[in-house]
Amino acid sequence: MESTKPASSYTPEQNVRTLVVLAAGMLILFFIFHKPWLSWIALAVLLVAAFSDWLSAKLAWAWLKLAEILGKVNSRILLSLVFFAFLFPLAMLRRLFVKNALDLKRPAGNSLYKERNHTYSAQDLANPW
Repeated sequence: MESTKPASSYTPEQNVRTLVVLAAGMLILFFIFHKPWLSWIALAVLLVAAFSDWLSAKLAWAWLKLAEILGKVNSRILLSLVFFAFLFPLAMLRRLFVKNALDLKRPAGNSLYKERNHTYSAQDLANPW
């Protein structure tokens, strides 16, 4: 899996863009939750982006690294929840109610051949998939 680039490989413009997006997110959260400290964080991030290339590179790297870690953790948690909440119960219900769904068990005779008396027509070949 590809990881984020180190802070030194981003241009100062990319770092500033990352911090402006971070500040915009903080302002959106401020308007939703009405917590004044969110606006102060947004202001501090914008000031760092405007006046310090070194600090903005470090802050952008830390934010992108946090996003990478959260992405790895959240994907595992969400996929596990989907599996155990939906797929596993459906599989158990299918196993409980449908016997030999894949025809893996050998029938009474020696042959696995199923005789199908069907006359093919043009309609059968019109949509094979």
